[in-house]
Amino acid sequence: MLEGGFNNGPILLFIFLAIKMAGYCLAAIVLARLFQKPQMQGFKNVIIFGFTRLLVGIAVVLATTALTNYYHIENARNVYIGIYPVRIIEWFLFIWLFFDYKLEKPMRIFVYALIAGLYSYLLDIPAIASAVLLAKY
Repeated sequence: MLEGGFNNGPILLFIFLAIKMAGYCLAAIVLARLFQKPQMQGFKNVIIFGFTRLLVGIAVVLATTALTNYYHIENARNVYIGIYPVRIIEWFLFIWLFFDYKLEKPMRIFVYALIAGLYSYLLDIPAIASAVLLAKY
């Protein structure tokens, strides 16, 4: 509990989502440069990309949680690792829709989606670490 009787849960969730949102916005800037789409580097477009990516990520987490509960899957580590293909698909769709709608270079999108899927895991590290640290205090 924090001072004033507040539970850490909402704060932990906010920190986690803020880190993910910032990371997705950074990804939008990098992808805009890689695809030479300067119009996507504007503040509004970066925020739209980041927020939309965040919402899809939340939806996938909720769906994954529902499926693991329905099928009584208890090994969280395997589920966490197993969502990598889903993350690749998510990133492929986002890169295609926001940066290469004509699908001119599908292999390039796929390679970036592979990297971005790993990047999503990388974003989890500070988000989870901050949650763990805050939970201790």
